[in-house]
Amino acid sequence: KGFAPFLRALARQRVPKLWLTSFNIDLEEEPALRLSGQTTDSELIPDYLLRLSGESVFSGFSFRQLSASRMEERPNIVSFTLASEAE
Repeated sequence: KGFAPFLRALARQRVPKLWLTSFNIDLEEEPALRLSGQTTDSELIPDYLLRLSGESVFSGFSFRQLSASRMEERPNIVSFTLASEAE
């Protein structure tokens, strides 16, 4: 498949007040995805996950790790990381 379908799917997910800061897509052996981002509204993170799950390119992936924390220097910003492994 390559990276293009993943990039197109991520580009379609425009969620105001939520932005990605980095991502890693590993298509070797067991495909894996790791997304890091920030938001001013932590309640948007589950909504973002639901939107991603609606993309066919992400079928077979489960997000198995979610971490989120407020930034010390900017407490109004929540930094988050989502990590998945192929099922």
